[in-house]
Amino acid sequence: QLCVQQSFKKNFSKKKSSSSASTMDSSRTVEKLIILLNYSEGVLVRLYHAIQFQPSSNSEMKRVPNEIQKWLSRELSDPTVGIADLPTFTVVNCKRDALKRETKLVYDVFEDVLQTGTEISQTLQYMTQNILPQNFDATGDVLTRLFDLLSNFVKMHLLASRMSNVARTAVLLRTVLAQQQNNRTLIRRFLHELRTPYTYMRKM
Repeated sequence: QLCVQQSFKKNFSKKKSSSSASTMDSSRTVEKLIILLNYSEGVLVRLYHAIQFQPSSNSEMKRVPNEIQKWLSRELSDPTVGIADLPTFTVVNCKRDALKRETKLVYDVFEDVLQTGTEISQTLQYMTQNILPQNFDATGDVLTRLFDLLSNFVKMHLLASRMSNVARTAVLLRTVLAQQQNNRTLIRRFLHELRTPYTYMRKM
């Protein structure tokens, strides 16, 4: 009888520990959900302005040769390949520092969209696969935030896909001039895949 009692206590302790860990994990995920929701709202505002990026009349972006602009507008996964071999690239290279400053803001926004979109996708997948199936009594507030986050995820990518050619050129140009950018290859691929946003979102 003593063995049975000890076994029961042991199993009960395991279940309690497992339940406690699950609750903690669920709480952390919901907390991340709230943080991502608030952050994605800010990204959407910044993105709205970034896709309409227009350089000022006296900026170096206005002086980027047409040959460079046409080269970067090609529908390739990486239209920057071979750009350094173009005769007019020397003009751009001479103004490297000024162009890096002018394109930084719009580049940073699209880098943020890429990273935030990835975070949202991972969080939504984790919640639907691990949290919600175990918590059918999830509050309406949590579910509302979940759907709001999903909505922001779709809005971000649809909005980003409508970027102007000038904005696209600015982002791609920065990936060429700012060699220290760790995500430059990912950004180039991201811009190419955004041409078909629904296909891109389904792959995530």
